Amino acid sequence: MPSGNHPAPLGVVVYLTDQPPLLQGTSELEPSEEEIRNEVANLKNNPTKELLQSMSISLRSRPIRWVSKFTEQQGITVLLDYLINMDDKAKEDGHEELLIKCLKALMNNSV
Repeated sequence: MPSGNHPAPLGVVVYLTDQPPLLQGTSELEPSEEEIRNEVANLKNNPTKELLQSMSISLRSRPIRWVSKFTEQQGITVLLDYLINMDDKAKEDGHEELLIKCLKALMNNSV
């Protein structure tokens, strides 16, 4: 029980009990080379704002194995190439800020 002997809010209890066990061998914990390759290819070929937001979150929250495989698949190169060659429309849409968040997340990892 949380401090003060107050029960946790129902939503928190339901959320925690509905979570899958951590060691199920899901693709999030054990990313395949193909999954990472597809993510990098999507980033290279169609860098949407939604994809960049998702990538920024993934680089901060996924296991270090995922981040390591992302860098092995030239993910950093794709991010930097897009940052260097970005057009003004993409900058206005917030892509530059999201790319910098991705790069910051990579720099904060100990890969």
